[in-house]
Amino acid sequence: MYSLIIMSTNLYLRLNNLFPTDRIYRDVKNFKKNKTYPKEVDTESKKKAFEKKYTDFDLSRDGRNLFYTPLNLQVIAKMYIGMILKKEYKSSFGAGVVAFYKTIREKYLNIKRADVSDFIKKQPIRQMTDVFKFRTNKPIISKFPNQLWCIDLIDVKSYKSQNKNNVYILNAVDVFSRKCFLESCKTKTAVEVRDALMDIIQRANVKPDYIICDNGKEFLGEFQAYCKENGIKIRYNRAYSPQANGIVERCNQEIRKLMRNLFLQNENNIWIDYLPKLENAHNSTFTTAINNIPDKIWKIEKYVDDDDMKANAASNTVLKNVKKQIAEYKSEEFQVGDKVRIRMDALSNSIKSLVKKGVSKKIVVAYSPLVFKILKKITPRNGLLERSRYVCVSADGTRLLVNKENGIAPRQFYANSLLKVGKDEEDYDISMEKAVQLSGVNVTKNDVYSIPYNENN
Repeated sequence: MYSLIIMSTNLYLRLNNLFPTDRIYRDVKNFKKNKTYPKEVDTESKKKAFEKKYTDFDLSRDGRNLFYTPLNLQVIAKMYIGMILKKEYKSSFGAGVVAFYKTIREKYLNIKRADVSDFIKKQPIRQMTDVFKFRTNKPIISKFPNQLWCIDLIDVKSYKSQNKNNVYILNAVDVFSRKCFLESCKTKTAVEVRDALMDIIQRANVKPDYIICDNGKEFLGEFQAYCKENGIKIRYNRAYSPQANGIVERCNQEIRKLMRNLFLQNENNIWIDYLPKLENAHNSTFTTAINNIPDKIWKIEKYVDDDDMKANAASNTVLKNVKKQIAEYKSEEFQVGDKVRIRMDALSNSIKSLVKKGVSKKIVVAYSPLVFKILKKITPRNGLLERSRYVCVSADGTRLLVNKENGIAPRQFYANSLLKVGKDEEDYDISMEKAVQLSGVNVTKNDVYSIPYNENN
């Protein structure tokens, strides 16, 4: 059975290469209809070879179409491939390249996988439902221990009743060593999160110089005031943006994994009594990001000696990986004038929240139904480990804006929030509001919005 499948595939590939140009397609049709050979087939040996090559092909009864009769496959001229693919794609409900190509092979000849791939890439529905690609746009790097902590809340409200009504875990990760500190919280208020941070700082016996967190309410107010009073500077990233604070998000995943193992081992969902053990388990385990164990790299002192081989090796590993990531996706950069669709989680806070909660599969429309054009490319200054950013406008010149502390500003996007489309691509006939609602969430007042673009703005 296996050899039969291989032969069938090989036969199809051979047949699929018999009509490289539409002229040959017309020559074969003409021969089958009028028994007239192409001009270059001018000797008896060439005529016999031509007849043998196309002996299993014949015309339909009306003489309009050419078929490979043993398998009843219709031969499609190059000029009609797009039309056929468009017709068949309507009933495929956005099938992928492999599935759609196999469907095409059951009916047609002279349509190659590359034709199918190129066609699907240009389809609005396929573009809009494409899978998100996560990239590190602005790598987080620390030069010594406790220079920079990334913090976030782990939501564990599902286990509230068994854990003394605690529903969150504050996770603070030292960027240099990847060492984490965990504290339980019963609420998500700025006061309680501040108190949890104070407990972590007391245990660690050291304060970070900087903290990176999202701009959720729990990291404002009393929390913000405490940091200011203690000389801790806060760098806010966008809420519901896991890739913007990827270090703590990856640690969150690891803590959740350790918790699941704990639950299985104890046959219950109690974590509150084992939080120190979970913290220790993470901090005593080898971490590939630093090529070492966090507890062996972390220390209270905010410096690294030149002869500290382990710490310097960890720092070099991080830097090497970051440079590799930046270079790896350099080819994916866009240019002014390119047409793109924009990831919906870069436009809608409600969609961002689905990503944050790890339920991206619920997102129906992943990329905007509107097609935008790149107006401006912002290239990082020399020496900065960051990817280029882009300002986009819609087809009618509408610029995307966002509210910031110092007023309204053009929304800037990294390349991983953009999907390049063809020059002739147009908007899909669905509103942005409907595109958000299809994922079961609503438009909010904090979503990215737009005003007509003016050259003088």
